Amino acid sequence: MFERFTVAARRAVSLAADVARQWGHPAVGPEHLVVGVLREHEGVAAKLLAGYGLDLREALRRLERSRGRGKGRSPEPIPFDAAAKKSIEAALREARRYGNGQVGTEHLLLGLRRSPSANVMFSEGVPPADEVRRDLSALRDLVPPPASTFADPQPQPEPVSTDGCAFCGRDIYEVERMVTNGAGVLICKECAWLAVQTIELTTASAAPVQALSLPPRAFGAPSEPNAVLAITELFDRWSNNDLGTDVAFVVERIRFVAPDAAAVRVRSSTAPHPFNGRVVRVGGEWKLDSDTYRAVVGLDPPDLPSERDPQDDDAVS
Repeated sequence: MFERFTVAARRAVSLAADVARQWGHPAVGPEHLVVGVLREHEGVAAKLLAGYGLDLREALRRLERSRGRGKGRSPEPIPFDAAAKKSIEAALREARRYGNGQVGTEHLLLGLRRSPSANVMFSEGVPPADEVRRDLSALRDLVPPPASTFADPQPQPEPVSTDGCAFCGRDIYEVERMVTNGAGVLICKECAWLAVQTIELTTASAAPVQALSLPPRAFGAPSEPNAVLAITELFDRWSNNDLGTDVAFVVERIRFVAPDAAAVRVRSSTAPHPFNGRVVRVGGEWKLDSDTYRAVVGLDPPDLPSERDPQDDDAVS
């Protein structure tokens, strides 16, 4: 697993394991990896964290509050827990964004910043992963690391998300297993199973369709049992004849952020990439919010101003 790690990143992982042993913990977790990154003080990540106001002493205090001190001896060899493994997998994907796939401490930091288990280790001054990534790009101009540690990103013909499942969009920390093609495209276990079922059902019915669409993946708790069907039918109504054009909308993902509100990812037959939108339930009926209406119809919603306040939750059918 660590053959693609730079010397500094390997030292950081080794130092993390040392901390877990010294404190009598049964496994290396993301919290230990944060301490290891800081103990490798010559690494890019330690310098960046110092600029955010997080030093080794503060990290050790946070580790003690989170994990406490163990009472026994750690096993040998000491294992990595599931959350630490996912952080390392995320670091590998971050490294692929920058060319040759060599994992430095900066990639470890990005992987850890996405781990819910590591959140307790970061002070309020440490920003989210996207901002850390931008700061790392700026830091490269000031303190350029070796090319094998942080290579410039290679141009890609199409942006590919390496943060979650390509179908349902769930993060690696939300799923049990994922498969990858080695180029950053991920598919979670549930979507892979659903794809197989969809192909088998279509084959059994002898339907003359080669390119199949998965039914929308839904997450969260809606206010009514048929909410997914109602939202799907809402976009079906805007397809084809309703718009007067040859366009179709396919709902790929529905995440209920509240019982009567959902974030959706929708693919249009006329656009190369899916778009994100929002639907709300008003008066017992699911409707598009105004921004999603613009994305679907291409016009401002009726009776709504062309520029609305972002907090305006008005919806139109």
